[in-house]
Amino acid sequence: MNALVSIIVPVYNLEGYIDNCLKSLVNQTYRNLEILCIDDGSTDRSADVIKSFSEKDSRIIYVYKENGGVSSARNLGLDMFKGEYVMFVDGDDFLHPQAVEIMLVGLVDLSMQISVCNVLVTDKKDYTSGNITSYESKDIGLEELFKSVEQICLLSSCNKIYSKHLVSSNRFDETLSRSEDTLFFFNLLKKVNKACYVDETLYYYYLRQGSATRIGFDENMPNTLEAYSVFCEDLLREKSKRLLLNQILIFLYKYLFVLRTLCIGTKSENKVLNECKRIGSKWISFVAKDELINFKNRVLFIIFFYSRHLYELARLITDPTMIDFYKNRRKHNGDCQKD
Repeated sequence: MNALVSIIVPVYNLEGYIDNCLKSLVNQTYRNLEILCIDDGSTDRSADVIKSFSEKDSRIIYVYKENGGVSSARNLGLDMFKGEYVMFVDGDDFLHPQAVEIMLVGLVDLSMQISVCNVLVTDKKDYTSGNITSYESKDIGLEELFKSVEQICLLSSCNKIYSKHLVSSNRFDETLSRSEDTLFFFNLLKKVNKACYVDETLYYYYLRQGSATRIGFDENMPNTLEAYSVFCEDLLREKSKRLLLNQILIFLYKYLFVLRTLCIGTKSENKVLNECKRIGSKWISFVAKDELINFKNRVLFIIFFYSRHLYELARLITDPTMIDFYKNRRKHNGDCQKD
């Protein structure tokens, strides 16, 4: 097996992290790689670091573009890549040395178009895992995929390898500031009924200060909620994708609950709460009657939709670290309004 695998790496001001990412890519046991580093208008020394690597390894291709966001950087990579397969690796994350080899073998052997692995969230750039000598790759349907794989695996477009045929007509929504990669992945799931699941941790998500997942509310977040709703409307017209619709609705309501919490104290609070109410009301009766969504989730979604305070209390009970968040939320959002 010697198929070319393209790895698209979006980079924006990652001079302290991109070297670790690239080391993990050039040291992959699978060698036939095209590594597209898309510099999204960095103002630090990221370009110097990438160019230093590319001088030593011709598989690394440096591409500069004006700043437009991570989705625009990934889309440029999708326009350029030449491989039979493609994957995304964020510039501050890194891979197990055998990641590409293991995921690709499973995908090809099982004749799948998507290969998925587990993710480890770590705050250590030097995390290493031993050599993997035995592992399990299996083809699983969408229902088992949603049950078997940790949620962060499904929320990300990374930790996956895709066939060129599958992604050729898909692009990331550049109008979204949240969940753009989740919706990209879900759009691909509309085209397949199964995926290859590798039960190994091969993708390392580096949790750094200032990363996107640590940023609070921003004005574009309601756009993501609307995008989820539009996606559900499309699936509602496809009876064969009813299971996928159920799963997307679960994500829609979880995002709605979080959004309602984050917006409190901001200048957009009333507007966002009204939007959450509008979209939530649109789907809540469907959720309440849908037996494909388990009974516990249906009950919780109904209760939490009609009572934000009960949702926040439940979050507090299950995650005591939310105490500090609730204490600082109004103060932080109030300060943001003064800026």
